[in-house]
Amino acid sequence: MLFPSIHLDDFINKADSSIRRFFQQNDMKDGFVFIQGFAEDDDFYISEIGYRLNGGFTYKFNEIYNGYNQLHELLNYSLTGTINPEVLYVTEPHFDGLGLLVTISLKEGVIGKIEGIDDIRKHQGIYDFVQQHEIGDNLSAHGTSAQIFGYAFCYSRTVDELDEIVSFIKSKLVIEDINNNNMLIGIIDTSLLRVR
Repeated sequence: MLFPSIHLDDFINKADSSIRRFFQQNDMKDGFVFIQGFAEDDDFYISEIGYRLNGGFTYKFNEIYNGYNQLHELLNYSLTGTINPEVLYVTEPHFDGLGLLVTISLKEGVIGKIEGIDDIRKHQGIYDFVQQHEIGDNLSAHGTSAQIFGYAFCYSRTVDELDEIVSFIKSKLVIEDINNNNMLIGIIDTSLLRVR
């Protein structure tokens, strides 16, 4: 996932007011909502909506570029019953830079070796690396989120910097099964990214 979307301004102009109206009509007042969809033929098609944070930890990009953590806000709300209204005024969806969520998926098998995570976490362009599997885990599901080894949250000023960060991940990350076979499924080719 690349942030912000090249379709952001069109989405705001064409769909934002309808979505806000939907929230108001359904008495949605406190909390965070995520919306996922597709842009096609100058229109937008919503494929998923949730009255919660999404499962891809994308709130981390909000923390990088808008300066607050949505998860912390929800925890505060659960304890106090209030949400800090200031977050509404500092939220800027365009971001002052680029965010790329790199999803790292694995082939089926038992994980026998993991290398490079510490180096990846230390890279200045990696905000966080969320690891979901360890040595000894047996990945038997195919085509599901169970195949996801982890997420790298990359941020930069330019696409060239993103390319360098992703190349660094590719050069450092080694995940093999117990028979020394590579388990990594191809990581994104940044030349395919379309940016603003």
